[in-house]
Amino acid sequence: MKKPSLPLSEDELDDLQDLLLDRIDEDLDTTGTDEGVCLLDELDGFFTALVSGPVALLPAVWLPLLWGDYPPRWQTPEEASHAMGLLRRYQQEIALSLQQDLDHFEPYFSYYEMDGEAFDIVDDWCEGYLRGVRVLGNRWEDGHADVSALLAPLRAFSSETDWQGHELPGAEADALRDSILVNVRELYRYWRRGA
Repeated sequence: MKKPSLPLSEDELDDLQDLLLDRIDEDLDTTGTDEGVCLLDELDGFFTALVSGPVALLPAVWLPLLWGDYPPRWQTPEEASHAMGLLRRYQQEIALSLQQDLDHFEPYFSYYEMDGEAFDIVDDWCEGYLRGVRVLGNRWEDGHADVSALLAPLRAFSSETDWQGHELPGAEADALRDSILVNVRELYRYWRRGA
């Protein structure tokens, strides 16, 4: 069998986004439940944390947190195999990007345009990254004050702090948002150094 090529095509990314969204009936009341990862930028953050962290993890460990309370119901074994193949390839794509060219690694942020200018939306990516951190419980931060400090900007744009980063004055919020990428690269270096 031929090894699948990287990176995923636009059609494959669309398939992956559909996979994340279609597992939850849009008419279902999900209040008070864990919807898991539902967006590509959130998945990007989730996988970035998984491949950056202190230990490598098998899918059986992280899949429950990926799906939350809504694991997919596959219609056929082929459908399950296709979905898992897309997830593995996307995770591998992120891992290779971090390993081979860390200084040019870019998160997959959503964006919006206003007056012809594009602005990154970091919230969903940060939510995904922090969900990836939680796969290992406290292992990321136990005894690692540097890690807690590096995660602070991500927390500022997440539900963990009720999105406090958006309450800051414009320039301060922008600086904090800009530090996310720098800190994510440094978190990868931190764990590769064997801290």
